[in-house]
Amino acid sequence: MTQEFALTPVLDNDTGKYVIDHFDAVLQTVKEYIDAAANAIAQIADPETLRLAKDSRTEIRKKKEAIKDARIQINALLLGQFNEQLKTIEGMLDEADKSLKAKIDAYNEETKGPQATKPKVMTLTVKGYDAKAIEKVKKLALSLGLQAEVK
Repeated sequence: MTQEFALTPVLDNDTGKYVIDHFDAVLQTVKEYIDAAANAIAQIADPETLRLAKDSRTEIRKKKEAIKDARIQINALLLGQFNEQLKTIEGMLDEADKSLKAKIDAYNEETKGPQATKPKVMTLTVKGYDAKAIEKVKKLALSLGLQAEVK
């Protein structure tokens, strides 16, 4: 069942970017491989089909990993240190953003406090009527910064 895919990069004259040569044919080959390796096993009914499914899955994962490794190597080759340098700059900007956010949040917490935030609404349905109990619940809700209203 082992099948190789011809993943040959070529420069597309129209876009000036690299593409896989005969990409549509490669896609068809991959689809046929998947049909033979994975879709042919409709259901695992016995130890033999289980073994076949596991073997097929192992082959598929190896091919996927090989393609992923090739993609990473090509990106590293083409971009060199440029990508890492961009990540360094992004990290510096991210740290500055986090630092400013922490300062803004601290200021807002100090100046506004819990009373300035929008109150949360809690709906409480009481069966029966006990004015004292309802008043206690209302006071508790208000002390927690909640909006309390008795209807």
